[in-house]
Parts: sequence; structure tokens; C-alpha cells
Amino acid sequence: MGPIMKAVIMVGASGSGKSTVTVTTNHTICSADLLTWDADGFHPDRLGKAHAQCLRAFIEALNSGQSAICDNTNCSIEEISPYIAVSRAYGVEPLILILDPGLDVCLARNAERPKCRQVPNFAVERQYKNMKKLLRDWPPFWPKITTEF
Repeated sequence: MGPIMKAVIMVGASGSGKSTVTVTTNHTICSADLLTWDADGFHPDRLGKAHAQCLRAFIEALNSGQSAICDNTNCSIEEISPYIAVSRAYGVEPLILILDPGLDVCLARNAERPKCRQVPNFAVERQYKNMKKLLRDWPPFWPKITTEF
């Protein structure tokens, strides 16, 4: 029997450390950031296509028997539910990894990024607030959440 396929879904505001954790794995990385950010900064007009391609990459990885990690903020039920559903459709109980170093840490890390990679503070604050709501409203039939990888 080969290695056990894993599906990891990151949850955290910008600056929480998701990408730092993600690059330490040998999983297929699925991230909308790869298509929405470039040397000129953030391109919100690319978000729809980027999230569609990210979900497609996640599906393709699991379909081919590879482990996948979703490196998006996933701070709302609408954002995270497709990844949970796809994981379960492939017979994999996803690992939901919460990164919550605190809003102040997220904002400070974000400020340390190059200007073209900084997320506006209001957006980080909104992501953080949405994440806290998601965790409060977490459906009991969804996977358990963890802060350990």
C-alpha cells in the first residue's frame, strides 16, 4: 500500500503563517495567491478565475492520489465548504489547520511584506473577524479542527 493521501485546508487571515507552513510540506499546493498576486501587486479582477483554478488543482491532486494543501484564507463557510466536500468525495477526511497568532501579529507580519504584497489592514481585519465567526459557527458534522500539523 502506498502513502496515505491527505487533504489539508488552511484557515487564517493574511499574515497568519499559512504559506510558511504550506511550503514545508510535500503536498500539492493549491493557492489563489499564485494567480492574483504578481510584481505589480494584487489583482482583484483575477479572484474568480484564481479560486476556480485553485479548487480544480485541489480536485486534480486528489484525483491522481496526491496529497493536497489549500493555502487560501478560507475564513468563511462559503470559502471552505467546497474543499471539505471534495475531500470527503475522494474518501479523505480533511485536516482543517487553523492558524491564529492573533490579529496584531497578522497585521505586523503583513506590514513586513514588500509593499506590492501587502494586504490592506481593513481586509486582514475582516478576514480575522470572519475566521472567528466561522469557528464559532463550525457545523458539528464537519471535520474536527486543529492547530497542530
